[in-house]
Amino acid sequence: MIVKGTTSSGFKFAVNSGIAYDPCFLRAAVKAKKVDADPYDRIDGVYEMIDAVFQNDEKQIKKFMHHLAKKSETGRTDIRTLLAETNEIVEAIQEADGNVKKS
Repeated sequence: MIVKGTTSSGFKFAVNSGIAYDPCFLRAAVKAKKVDADPYDRIDGVYEMIDAVFQNDEKQIKKFMHHLAKKSETGRTDIRTLLAETNEIVEAIQEADGNVKKS
């Protein structure tokens, strides 16, 4: 199932559902959120999460990064905004997955 939505900054996305059991996403999420991890490993985890969310669709990832950079005062993508917006997309996927399970 395709999950479509728009993030709070206005990025329109269309991604596949099923993230709750995606081992690539789960491994990346743990890596990104591990508080005592090396900062470089955490950043690497964020990018692995993005790859998993968009299933390595480089075109959509590039579009996402450009969108966030345009919204930024500096013209650069802020890692905090990147993670927050990625989490919005993940929440939309999880909500869609939850609705599928209820049916």
